[in-house]
Amino acid sequence: SAHHNLAWANAFGTLVNDRPNIIDSCGGNLTADPQFVNRAGYDFHDTMVTRRSSSGALVWERRYEPPEGPSAHESAWAIAAHGTSVYVAGSIRATNGANPDFLTLKYRDSGELEWAVRTESPISYSAPVAIAVDAQGNVLVLGSSVVLKYGPAGNLLWTYSYDSPVRAVEMRVDAGGTS
Repeated sequence: SAHHNLAWANAFGTLVNDRPNIIDSCGGNLTADPQFVNRAGYDFHDTMVTRRSSSGALVWERRYEPPEGPSAHESAWAIAAHGTSVYVAGSIRATNGANPDFLTLKYRDSGELEWAVRTESPISYSAPVAIAVDAQGNVLVLGSSVVLKYGPAGNLLWTYSYDSPVRAVEMRVDAGGTS
């Protein structure tokens, strides 16, 4: 029987609702976790993005703060790495209880937020389930009943809504890198 030695271990996020993590092209680990924060007696989610080296050392950690401040409720649902950039797809909802919007974030290798895009869901409720980046740097976000395509600068290129009893749960870019 084969024996494997544990290289490193670390706790990510919380014990409940751990979210996406991936291994980047350098062997490092990227995670996007909801962080539960209690403000004035109310529980909120903040999105925390963490990059660790291949040895498990913390490289950077960033908490996303939306323009409306700490009253928003964000959840990260998918993460992708492309080149030296990190992309996160999630949802965001204001405290007024409206349907959540899609939230797409792009971080540079240094952890600096390059852009954040909030897009109203064209369907009454469609949560992001996957994110992918094509060879041209276009970002595709797959929801439970919608696909959004953003350009490299975060501009929305198109939206495709679908109605099907079967919900997509994964998305990939083809071998040529096209979407």
